[in-house]
Amino acid sequence: MGLLVLRLLPLYGAAAAAGGKQEPGTAVVVITGVALVFAILVLLTVILVIEGKVFGAIDRRRPQREAKKAEKAAIKAAKKAGLAQVAVQPPAAPPPAQQPLPPQVEPGIPPEVVAVIAAAVTAASGGAYTLRAVSAAKKGRGQWGLAGVISSTEPF
Repeated sequence: MGLLVLRLLPLYGAAAAAGGKQEPGTAVVVITGVALVFAILVLLTVILVIEGKVFGAIDRRRPQREAKKAEKAAIKAAKKAGLAQVAVQPPAAPPPAQQPLPPQVEPGIPPEVVAVIAAAVTAASGGAYTLRAVSAAKKGRGQWGLAGVISSTEPF
């Protein structure tokens, strides 16, 4: 314990060794600040991981609860109707999705470029969007580019 105190004394200065009050040195403040920031980041990470697991479990249980409610409602309706047995069937599968139309491509654009753009759109959107048309960029400056040129070249 004494060795630890002796090693920390240079960080607090000579006044701390003599028993006087002195502010901690720069190294102590920096080390404490960095350690505190990383400790809080670790704590926030743990909290977010726990939240993700809790809400993930809730989301996984939701379809099961809805299926049980639908089954109970069907049994209750059958009992009211006077049926002896009820066969509950799962909901029918949705109809197969239509094959998406190929994108409209402006002449002069290679099919490889269209394929790469379509793959990027699908990957970035998780399959929620599809590519419908590809056209070449217009030549010249757009309105925003023209406004930037005017703004930066007008006299003071």
